Amino acid sequence: EEWSRQELAHPWVNTFSVIDEGGISNKSGPMRYVASGGLKNLLFFEIAKLKDKIDYFQDYKVTEIEINNKVRVDKKQFEAVVLALPAPQAGRIVLNSEIKSELSKIKFNPVLVSWFSSNIDLAFDGMFVNNSSAVNLLINEGSKQRDNNNICTIYSTHEFAAAEINYLDLAKEKLLNEANKILNINSSYLESGIMRWTLAHPMPSERPKMPSNVAIVGDAFSDNPRIEAAWLDGSRVLEQLA
Repeated sequence: EEWSRQELAHPWVNTFSVIDEGGISNKSGPMRYVASGGLKNLLFFEIAKLKDKIDYFQDYKVTEIEINNKVRVDKKQFEAVVLALPAPQAGRIVLNSEIKSELSKIKFNPVLVSWFSSNIDLAFDGMFVNNSSAVNLLINEGSKQRDNNNICTIYSTHEFAAAEINYLDLAKEKLLNEANKILNINSSYLESGIMRWTLAHPMPSERPKMPSNVAIVGDAFSDNPRIEAAWLDGSRVLEQLA
């Protein structure tokens, strides 16, 4: 509610469409919100509340983390470090070989994300796709961003992404054709595109062994990885460091 008042987030929908062999139905759940200017703005908003208690750097690129008895981030010493990013990315900047080995045990499933814009109105907000080997989710970006643009984002299945990730042009055409088939439209695209999301979804993992002054936070350590699990994991990490 506070983020909404500050126009950092806005409510979107609490009902998604679901398509499977039986056709299209609706699935209701909690209200979904959209971070209006990106998720990191929520973080900066919360950190700013602590400006009289902590020092912090915003939009600073960390290049190396040394972890022995002490923790040094780009040569500056800290009491502890929390790795709040996907394990493969953390492994690139952590200089400790034992910790790198632990981080390498956390695996991620890829997703390919394609999109198209057209002159056809999209008659849904979001749609889970349960009867396709290629497409997992469709999002109406005009609804999500509240600008009424007819832009559809297509999220692939993990299996499709793993097989097609090195053939993006071909993968894009396959995803666009499958989305048209699912939506029962014959669209000529104004624009279209595709991108790799190699660290899209962590496989459920055991928490890696870390020194007492190092922690990693994320949704990989949940039976059901999702944003809520990542948030709750932050509390566990604080308890561990305390």
